[in-house]
Amino acid sequence: MAKVLLWGLAIAGALADTGEVLMFVGTGNCDGEDPNCVEGPYLPEQFIRPLLVQKNGSMSIPTLEHLSIRTLGAPVWLTTVGNGLKDGCLIATVANTSEIFTYSQRFDGLTRRWVPSGGVNPVYASVANEGHTLLVANYHGPDNSNSSEGASVASFTIGKECHMELVDVKKHSGNSVNPTRQGGAHVHSVVSVRGGLAYACDLGMDQIFTYRVASDGKLTLVGRTRVKAGSGPRHLVQHPSKDVVYVVSEMGQSVSSFKQIGDGEHLQELQSIPVGPNPGSKAAEIAISQDGSLVFVTNRGLDNTVSVFNTNAVSGELTLKTKVDAPVFPRGMALIADDTILLVAGQSKTEVWSYIVSKDGGLTLAKELHSTGDGLGLPPHPATFTSFSPYSPLNQDVIV
Repeated sequence: MAKVLLWGLAIAGALADTGEVLMFVGTGNCDGEDPNCVEGPYLPEQFIRPLLVQKNGSMSIPTLEHLSIRTLGAPVWLTTVGNGLKDGCLIATVANTSEIFTYSQRFDGLTRRWVPSGGVNPVYASVANEGHTLLVANYHGPDNSNSSEGASVASFTIGKECHMELVDVKKHSGNSVNPTRQGGAHVHSVVSVRGGLAYACDLGMDQIFTYRVASDGKLTLVGRTRVKAGSGPRHLVQHPSKDVVYVVSEMGQSVSSFKQIGDGEHLQELQSIPVGPNPGSKAAEIAISQDGSLVFVTNRGLDNTVSVFNTNAVSGELTLKTKVDAPVFPRGMALIADDTILLVAGQSKTEVWSYIVSKDGGLTLAKELHSTGDGLGLPPHPATFTSFSPYSPLNQDVIV
């Protein structure tokens, strides 16, 4: 076993020298509003699969058995901490079992762990406190639920060998104007930002919650921002240097710019821009370039697109650069290779498209990778990406 691990890790290390990027892909199953999506055998949807991306956007599934990772549930969101599978942790939120799964490879074997998520149906996780804390958004489905039971933000310590220990749970309870989607709280994301804060988007309550994250992982609610009723805030990103965050709203099919007020405990909306006109669509994911000059948003349903926005150098406000076709029901995205390649996961037909990104934000379709139908290629209905160093947010030496 040790020889197999060393061989695989040596290959992963060599990728950095060639400029190729080793990604990991998780599944979101079928979207409930996609009538053309067919779920296959349950087992293939319990795997995280590797994805090798080359400089020209070509993609393939490496034939390294130990890089296909079984989670015993649907890994709908992925993140990492550390320098790779040897020294770090691959983390998945397993929505249908309400667990957090962690995985690493050591020279003496594999480490797999499952812990309860601190709520129901975890759909998002982010790393805080320089690798010491994991923040988890517990969505609590189904979408039309009229109860908030299980909707929460939870925090965990990240310890040696990816050991997770629950620290705090902040329950969300409430609703908003759309009874079919907002009958109860639905925490769709919690994102660690500068200044020891985290923003949690609650789609069901039409609010963005601001939490202060203590060094031990304890959470304190310090602010709430109400957004347009019925818009359903989903995910957000922070500008790398400006006090501005960008929020994609699922139900409103829009992206909004917010100025962080004071120390960031409150948000003031600057603008809101539609990303799709069709009532049969809903916005999904948002990503930002490392220099903050470009913001990307996916929209899925009848309008399957990726929109690219330029950010204003002074105010940070957005201007639409371009909109291009995307695979059906585009959900997850990833900017890789120093922001020269954009990956988009098509949930409906099990496919990933790669785009070449120009410096001004233009997108050119490079390659398409489709399902092999044998359970050995892409995981069915891909919905999330992650990667380790050099795109990992942290360095392993901060893990305690």
